Amino acid sequence: MHDFVRDYLVRVGRDGEELGTLVLEMKGYDEGAKMKAAAAKRWCAAVNTDHKFGQWHFSMARNLTETNGAVSDAVQAFTIGTLF
Repeated sequence: MHDFVRDYLVRVGRDGEELGTLVLEMKGYDEGAKMKAAAAKRWCAAVNTDHKFGQWHFSMARNLTETNGAVSDAVQAFTIGTLF
């Protein structure tokens, strides 16, 4: 079992309504990236199942140009319920 320490927590909202929290991991080259992503997805799934802390979604961006897409994907996931 490995601990996961996230890079950013982003509160995601639309039209003044909070939708959930995006766990955003910034990664360049990292041999452990797949393992870290799997741990973060398991953690988000556990928190979402508990229903006490809102909805959470994980995304990994490899460079800064991918961050807008990560946030847009999170908005869509929160809206249609395809969280992980």
